[in-house]
Amino acid sequence: MDEELIERNQHDLNGDNHVMTSVDNPLREDAFVKTDEEKMVNIEKLLVVSWKS
Repeated sequence: MDEELIERNQHDLNGDNHVMTSVDNPLREDAFVKTDEEKMVNIEKLLVVSWKS
């Protein structure tokens, strides 16, 4: 059986019943301090810089 197919089937079997494997939370501590608008402005600035390079 193809490795990709096996992985896909395993993913389908697990569905939403996956178990968290890390105790580290990927969210920044200040994730909810800024408004969505402030976050979008910051993302726009990053995109402009990346487009220029």
